[in-house]
Parts: sequence; C-alpha cells; structure tokens
Amino acid sequence: MTTQAIATTSAAQKIEKLAALFQRTKTTMQGVAARHLNPERMLHIASVAASRNPVLLQCTPASILQACLQASSLGLEPSGMAGGAHLVPYWSKKRKQYEAQMIPDYRGLIDLALRSRQVTSIEARPVFASDEFEFRFGTEQKLTHVPRGDPKPDEMLCVYGLARLRNAPPVIELMTKAQIDAIRDRTPAAGSGPWVTDYVQMARKTVIKRLSNYIPRSPELARAMAIEEAADADVLHADFSEVVGEYLGMDEAEPEVEPTPETKVEALKTRLFDKAKAAQEEGRQEREPGEEG
Repeated sequence: MTTQAIATTSAAQKIEKLAALFQRTKTTMQGVAARHLNPERMLHIASVAASRNPVLLQCTPASILQACLQASSLGLEPSGMAGGAHLVPYWSKKRKQYEAQMIPDYRGLIDLALRSRQVTSIEARPVFASDEFEFRFGTEQKLTHVPRGDPKPDEMLCVYGLARLRNAPPVIELMTKAQIDAIRDRTPAAGSGPWVTDYVQMARKTVIKRLSNYIPRSPELARAMAIEEAADADVLHADFSEVVGEYLGMDEAEPEVEPTPETKVEALKTRLFDKAKAAQEEGRQEREPGEEG
C-alpha cells in the first residue's frame, strides 16, 4: 500500500470516528443548533474543512465536536465560506496537541452584532491607495469613501468600521494596516489559515472587533468574542465542556501528532529494551530442559 493510500485510509478512519461521535451527541446538537445545522450537516462541514486543511484531522475529536457545538449554538456555520465562521487548528503549547477552534469571520460578527436591537446596521470597508477617501474626527465627524480602480490587497491603507445605532449618532472606528498587522502578529494563527488566504476579510473583522467595544453587544456577540479570546490565550473555553467530557474520554481525545526527536529516542530505547528482554528470555528457555511429549 502506498504512503498516499495509507494517509487516505487513516483520514477516512478519523472521519468515521468523528461521525460516530457526532451521532452520539445528536440530541445535544439538535437542542442547541439552528434547524438547518443538524449533526449530518455539521459533519459534512467538518469533513470539507479537513479536506482543505488536513491539519484539522490531527486535532482532538473533542475539540472538533466542541467547536461545532459552539458554532451551532450561535447559529453560525463553520464552513469557511458564507456561514460566518471557520474551523481553525491551533497548536496548544500548554497541552502539546492540536485543537480545533471555532473562529467567527467578519460576516459572522456582523450577524451577531445585529442581534442587538440597538444596532441597526454595521459594516467594515477597506481603503486602498487608489480610492478617494477623507475622514476626520471632531464635534461633527466626516467620512467620505469613493472606491476607485481595481483594488489590490497589498495596497490596502486602512479599514474603517461604521455602526448605526437607534437614537444615537453613528460610531466610526478606523485602523491603519500597521495597526491591523500588529494585532495579527500577536495571534497564534498569524502565519496560517484565514490570515494568509483571506487577509482583507480578516482585516475587516479586526476593525469590527475594535468597533464592538463602543456599541451595545448582543449576548451572542459577547460569547463569540470570549471564545476567540480564549483561543488566542491558549485557554480551553468552558462552552459545552461537560457535554464533550460526557461523550469522549481524554484518552480518546489525544491526536496523532508528529513525534518530537525526544519521543523518537525514547521509542527507540523501548524497542531495544524489549528486543533484549525477548532474546534473554529465549536463551533461558533453550538452557532449561523441555517437557517430554
């Protein structure tokens, strides 16, 4: 069997194990999820996400289940497309394993922000070098933005967020590219995932997160922000931890990760010790008289 065939078989086995886990938690998932986000749909989403990023299959099954439950409870679909959230693998330095995290994108945060009755609209827009743009603070803020030409991501200058509230003036937040990059570089996923594949969208999300500090937060938005902050701090969020623990023991949750040089040496020592012990036992049996048949 080729290496590729072995990898394919291993991936299929992990998906089957995950499917069994999702089936066992079906009642719980149906109780917290939106109607269209049933266990079958969530398993399909997780499988597609893993096909795009195979590192997800190295994450603990418990963390994948928890991330899907978190997304379902918020009414978000972690498809990485139009569902409002992503499944992102994080390497936990504290627990020495990969863990999947539910990370909302900018569209998901807008959806959650609008669930506050005091927020009527919210948006975040990038500004490029070719655009006509004017913004100033003061007793009367002024914002003018006229997109020009074909925008190029590497020519992005800044991103602004605009929230309109009921019975209150609009709230505007502006961040330069340098400010956004500084925040990106402090996150564990700075060099992979959406920050690499969808930089502009992540920049928009960063501004919405900053803007959310100055507007009324819906309970769903506050919880989504807390989940992401826990992931950035390498802390396990408490959401559904009891449910996950009920259906999956910690021994089952450990992922298959690439062994370190230290663990390879220890494994080699163990194999040599076992071989020496077996040879010693074989020699002892040869010296002892056998039973006559």
